[in-house]
Amino acid sequence: NCVVTDPESVQVSYPNFVEEMNRIGAIIQPE
Repeated sequence: NCVVTDPESVQVSYPNFVEEMNRIGAIIQPE
């Protein structure tokens, strides 16, 4: 569970961030 707080963490967990956004996006927009 990496929240967007430090740009370094974002770069490190970028792929995970994308997956999280996809999962959250799917939950928010079940289209």
